[in-house]
Amino acid sequence: MNPNTRLATAFALTTSLLVVCAGPLFAMDYYVDGTNGDDSNSGLSRDDAWKTITHALEVVAPNDASPGTIHVAPGTYAASTNGETFPLTLRSYIRLIGSGAVATVLDAEWEHGLVYCHMTYGVSIKDLSMRHGNSKRIISCAGTSLSLRGCHISNNRGTNTICAYSSHGASSSVSIHSCEFKDNVNDGYCLTGGISRIRSCVLAGNSGRAILHCSPSIANTLVENNDGTVLVTGGGTIENCIFRGNRGGYIFDLQGANIEIQRSIIEDNYASCSIFNLYSSYYMVSSWISTLLLDNTLLAGNIAGDHILIETIDNLVVRRSTQVQSLLEGEEHDERVVLRGCTIADNSGGAPAGYAYENPDAHPDPETGIWQRLRIQDCILSGNSLALQMNRTTLSGSSGGDWHRWPCDVDHSCLELQILEGEGNFVADPMFMSGPLGDYYLSCIDAEQDADSPCIDAGSKSALIAGVSNLTTRTDGAFDAGTVDIGYHYSATPPTIQCIVSAGSEPMHPGDALTASISIESLGLREWVDIYAGFILLDGTIYCISPDGLTTEFTPWLETVFLLTNYVSADVVVFEGVVPGGLPDGTYTFAAALSLTGSFRPIGDVAFAEFQVQSSRFKVQDSRLRRDREGE
Repeated sequence: MNPNTRLATAFALTTSLLVVCAGPLFAMDYYVDGTNGDDSNSGLSRDDAWKTITHALEVVAPNDASPGTIHVAPGTYAASTNGETFPLTLRSYIRLIGSGAVATVLDAEWEHGLVYCHMTYGVSIKDLSMRHGNSKRIISCAGTSLSLRGCHISNNRGTNTICAYSSHGASSSVSIHSCEFKDNVNDGYCLTGGISRIRSCVLAGNSGRAILHCSPSIANTLVENNDGTVLVTGGGTIENCIFRGNRGGYIFDLQGANIEIQRSIIEDNYASCSIFNLYSSYYMVSSWISTLLLDNTLLAGNIAGDHILIETIDNLVVRRSTQVQSLLEGEEHDERVVLRGCTIADNSGGAPAGYAYENPDAHPDPETGIWQRLRIQDCILSGNSLALQMNRTTLSGSSGGDWHRWPCDVDHSCLELQILEGEGNFVADPMFMSGPLGDYYLSCIDAEQDADSPCIDAGSKSALIAGVSNLTTRTDGAFDAGTVDIGYHYSATPPTIQCIVSAGSEPMHPGDALTASISIESLGLREWVDIYAGFILLDGTIYCISPDGLTTEFTPWLETVFLLTNYVSADVVVFEGVVPGGLPDGTYTFAAALSLTGSFRPIGDVAFAEFQVQSSRFKVQDSRLRRDREGE
């Protein structure tokens, strides 16, 4: 044996013995393989991996200078498969990284919670699935700094899916990025406590007392088809998000907090009470006054049960909100609710919005003498059935008190009734048009419609100052320029898709390899889409390409895909196979489309690529032979 080889072998053996006998390890990368590993291995390579994550967490001792990264191979990690013990207890500076959320699965088999962190720092979990947890807290974070990225948390049952709470005076900080929370059933909350950031996530099909019980910064997130007593409780900032098809007593229950929603869509939700509730019962505590800002947001098709769209009934002295005040360009107002550049359309409810119950023990702001206020600017109000008809009358409240008109400041807005005075207000049909990303574009002659909407160039400022000069209200995607169009603005450049078919021969014959690919380009704002792809036969029959193969059921190849700005993906293979026998000769079509997520509504044009199929190779040879003979 070569001396160098003997030396390397001896060193590896010594290292392995130290790993097994010496206790905690301090190297940076470790490996777990539930199928091929063994807990008596060194854990220092994929070929010498441990069997259980439990063992890895017991022996790895990282620190802030040398975090421990545990790489987990594909497979299902459960008590019944590899002897895993739950909940997994993570120490500080542990990084647990799977091989992909579909490939690496942590399964508690309905017996325990999945992850427990107590007074830990620098913990991260990435690219794996967590399911079938059954505990008070599925992921419990006490005084913990935790990052979740690229994980699927689904089909869990307990009081809380993720609970991030304070411990011994230390608060938790949980950051969640590119994760899916689906079909979790909670007696309490889906996400609660010190969750600070949520980015590019999907929350769908969850149920509980509240889906979000925290005050995070949320961006680029889809919240769809959840069912809770409350959907979102608390405040925070929400940007470029979609809230669709959710059910609850309230959709947003601020509970004395401030919430700011920008460039978002809130549509087709059902609340048995109000869509927005600013109610607070904390008497004379000015810090519990709720404020709401909706900026360039679409609020459409929501049902407010037998109540109202925006509800605010409290016993508070109304103080000037510095948060909202800073967004009003220095104007002197005491707004509780600000709606700016929004389209509020086709909402319904049982009582008019904009009314507030005047408690006889309450008092106006002693400085201004003003009660709670509503501010509307550059907005469209259209087709609302009692849900947002403001200041129209005085009603008798069911509580026995009188309902009084809520003070409103409204300007440069398209209204349904001439009930609100203000500069630039008018009553008209906004002339909505359906376009690539929705149903609330504005009719425009330059975009090949019959007439111009009165909402074009009708705003209070320029599009540049309003921050929408790279957005559009037109179906052709032209940027808004000059005086701002009023109402919600869409992304001006919807994503596009193209089809590619490659084959071993042209025309193709039975048994030839067939590969169908797509390319996607997204140059506008971030979008959530479903991707459809399939083959169209000669008789018009469509075979959709699903994750499980070809099917005649109309189903997407990939659902809830988040396309980033300036995203370009070329030649993504969606089908690999062979041309089957028995097909009639002729021209076949591979088609693909991007759709607004949640329902088949193509964004832009459907893409096509044609290819020829010929059942017999001899027909080609015979035709060539005939042509050659005719030439002679």
